[in-house]
Amino acid sequence: MSLATDIKVFHSAHTRASSTVLKAHCRYLISTINKKNLKAVLAEIQQLESQYDPEVIGGLIINALIELIDWNDASKRNKDQTQLLASKISLILFNQPNFSSLVCSAFDGMTLPEDFLATFSSALKLNYVQEITLALGMTKSLSENIFTIGTDYISSKCLAALNQGNPNDKFPDYVVHELLFFLREYDDFSEKEEIIEYFRKNYNSVFSLMPLISTQATSSLDMKRSILKISNMLKVRRQVSQTILQAPISNTLIT
Repeated sequence: MSLATDIKVFHSAHTRASSTVLKAHCRYLISTINKKNLKAVLAEIQQLESQYDPEVIGGLIINALIELIDWNDASKRNKDQTQLLASKISLILFNQPNFSSLVCSAFDGMTLPEDFLATFSSALKLNYVQEITLALGMTKSLSENIFTIGTDYISSKCLAALNQGNPNDKFPDYVVHELLFFLREYDDFSEKEEIIEYFRKNYNSVFSLMPLISTQATSSLDMKRSILKISNMLKVRRQVSQTILQAPISNTLIT
């Protein structure tokens, strides 16, 4: 084994070890939160975010919070932990074009109940824009469990959330773009066209509606190709018919 390979293997092992230590440290910090030490814990989290990648630390903190908070019994929830999670989740779901990867990181390694998203949203008091954005981010997960929770929400609850939400709360263009792209690629479901129509009526950014424009262009191109194909087929048939009509009649056929 070469020196370069040795260094690469050492660096990879060191990185994994550092990540494990950081995750354990973040989990320990979160588990000790109470009213007396809240400021000290928040200060240490800020120090970790300045020392390491803030998105990595944020993901580890959210991951630990989701695992430690009691989602089955509201009376047993640590309010300080819940408020910290609400704050961290809001940062992910607002003005973060890479929100999908951050959401996937937050739920990494978890297996959640089917109704988790409703409980989670209610506990953190998410608005409909945040809730839909969160569900959309979950559809990018490699975990079948997380993916299913996200897709089930989009296909069965997204339209109701849109219709009941405050119209003054607007989605960022990159979320609309990603949601419409998801709808374009995802299997048909009963509310799909109504969701698409909602965004068509309420958003006019070229970037946000690009998936619809590209779909229309593709459909138009496919139609043109089909028409051209049919036209060519009819042309060939006419040529064959003319050839048959113009061909001399064989004497052997004359009785």
